[in-house]
Formats: sequence, structure tokens, C-alpha cells
Amino acid sequence: AEQNELIRQRQQIVSFHGRDSQVQMALLAQKKADIRQSLTHLEERIHWLEQRVQNEAGLLEKQFIDRNRYINTRIELNGALEARSKAHNELKQIERDETTLSIGRERELLDKEMAIAAAGRRIDALMERLSRQSAVVSPYTGDIVEFKVNEGEVVEKGRALFSLLPARPGDNGQGNDLIADIYVNPNDGKKVRPGMPVQI
Repeated sequence: AEQNELIRQRQQIVSFHGRDSQVQMALLAQKKADIRQSLTHLEERIHWLEQRVQNEAGLLEKQFIDRNRYINTRIELNGALEARSKAHNELKQIERDETTLSIGRERELLDKEMAIAAAGRRIDALMERLSRQSAVVSPYTGDIVEFKVNEGEVVEKGRALFSLLPARPGDNGQGNDLIADIYVNPNDGKKVRPGMPVQI
């Protein structure tokens, strides 16, 4: 029951993570797409501002514009460069989030699989213990000649289950056929031959 419950939980985790991961991965992918689009615009803006700063530096040198205009353009360029750096950092963070999401899902599944394996080992140990405790092993070698209980009958500890005819020395513990001393009517004795079937 414990193993079945763990397997059911694992299946639920796989199902849940399958749906949840798809949603989260889709959101992260959309964020990455938005950031990359912003980076494209920022690169264009930075390129334009760098040209503007270069042009305004020449105009400032010739005193065609005041210094404040040049400074404001430099401030805009620095802001765009900072925004680009921030966007790159956000992209790296999203990639880390994707990795963390994947690792977390795999770790949770691994934990459940380890718990299922542990439950399986406990079941195997219990089955082996049950097999050892439920098997009836006689300390003697021989042949069963009489059962004293019926199949399926509940027995108490210490009750005799059967009668055993001990094996004779020299049979290597394999048991042997029963031997009976039988007296036959003299009139029938001449009819008895070795190997004939006998009903007792």
C-alpha cells in the first residue's frame, strides 16, 4: 500500500510538473523575448546617442552649442548603457531560473523514486521474512506417512502436523520407498513376481 501510494504521488508530481513547467517555461520564454526586443532597441539607441555625443563634442569645441546640451546627451547615453547592462543581467537571471526550475523538478522526482525503491526493499525484506517464518522445515530427514491436519486448517504452535518415517542410514538424506513385510497365502505365493504392483 505504501509503495502504491508513493507511485501514485510520483505520477501526480509528473502530471503537475508537466503542466506547471510548461506554464513557467512559457512565461520565462516570453520574458526573454521581451528583453531581447528591448535590447535591440537599446543597441540602436546607444549607437545613435554615441554618434550624437561625437557630433555634439565637435559642435561644443566650435562653440556652436552650449555645454549643458552636450552633458544631457552624455547622461542619456549613460542611461541607455546602464539599461543595456541591466537587461543582460535579467537575461542571465532568467536562464538561472530555468535551470533551477528544471533541477528542482528532477530532484523532487528523484526523491519520490528513492522512496519508492526504499519501500520496495522493505516489501522484499518482509516477503523474505514471511517466507522463512511460514515455511515448515523438519529437523529430520524422511518420508511423511500421515498428515494430521487438513489443508487450510489453522493450527496452534506446537501441534503435530504429520508423522515422519525417518530415513535409514546410507540413503544420503534423499528418503526412500516404504518397505512392508506382507504375509501371502501359500496358494497365492506362487503367483507373486518381482515388480508386481501391490495394494495395501
